[in-house]
Amino acid sequence: QTAKSSATPTPAELWDIAVSVCVERHPRVTPPLAELPKTFLTCLRQQEIEQSLLNDHELAIQREARAKSAVDASLQKREAGLKTTLDLEDDWQKEMAQFPLPPRDPEARGTPHEPAPTLTRPVVLMVRHLRGATPVWTLPMAQRLAGETLRQTAERAVLDNVGSRLQVQILGLAPWAVYNNRYSKTMQGHCGKMGSKMFIYKAHYLEGQVEIQNEAIEDYQWALREELQGHLLSDERNALANILYDEEP
Repeated sequence: QTAKSSATPTPAELWDIAVSVCVERHPRVTPPLAELPKTFLTCLRQQEIEQSLLNDHELAIQREARAKSAVDASLQKREAGLKTTLDLEDDWQKEMAQFPLPPRDPEARGTPHEPAPTLTRPVVLMVRHLRGATPVWTLPMAQRLAGETLRQTAERAVLDNVGSRLQVQILGLAPWAVYNNRYSKTMQGHCGKMGSKMFIYKAHYLEGQVEIQNEAIEDYQWALREELQGHLLSDERNALANILYDEEP
């Protein structure tokens, strides 16, 4: 009886532990505001103007306006060799004109490997694993090794899947979501496990490019939210639902 009970696996031993990372790439260009937020923003700006005090530049304009009645401003400028506040504003306008803002283009998508610079929506990194005859799209993931913390596994998942050139910031020490990934009957019989407990960390894209070095990965894609729906499994999509960037206006 003792030998038999010691050989029986505990519930924890029936599951593998794996970690995936939701690498989110925020838009460089903010999307246009809807009518209600736009009206509210206009009210806030008007309230700020009405309740704010004059700054140094505005006080200088008032001083020059008062001095203009006593001394000719253009003569004073030639004699003193100084710039007026209006001259400063002209210089600022010229400097601002040298930095044109990129246009908002909600339809711009770019390629699956590189989003368009004017894309106004966030994208999430997916990789396609070669598992059996059918490749599977999933988040960058890795099996937890003995002695590793979940956070260390998350860092290794990014490095092993998409290379060291992609710089990301993993948020927090604890995972953001978890779900059960049950194996097929054939897989259960092969490895003796019911499935894997998948812990999801969230990360923000900083800079760099994806560089796949893992032979088990066939391709990658920066995907919009609706593209995630068409590629990821339902359990993984449901776990991601509450941790993705809020696209509501």
